[in-house]
Amino acid sequence: MHRLGHFQATNICFPYFLTGKTLTDRFETISIIKDDIAIAAALLERGTPVVALATTEMSTVIDNGRSGYIDTSLDKLVDGMHELLREPELARRMGQEARKRAQERFNIRRFVDDWNKVFAEVTQA
Repeated sequence: MHRLGHFQATNICFPYFLTGKTLTDRFETISIIKDDIAIAAALLERGTPVVALATTEMSTVIDNGRSGYIDTSLDKLVDGMHELLREPELARRMGQEARKRAQERFNIRRFVDDWNKVFAEVTQA
């Protein structure tokens, strides 16, 4: 298990692999997720940079380096977490990008438009 040092986390979402007593004892205000797109989307909407493993659909949700960090390398993810914790302004900017990303990707208008296109294509055949 990687250790993050003596940082105080606020409004940053960390991935599932860092769960456990040691982490949760150190950080009082932390969001920890598994590979759950709905939770990631909610956190992005809230303006929370998300750090997660690049598995399943998660790699299509997080814009690496803009709305959070996503990678298959645990070392790179830990480096990203350290960076966010050391640089609150970077975390704030990433949070703004996260919210923008969520609004683009998960808004109901886009969802309806996408489905209408599919239905139109299917019914024209």
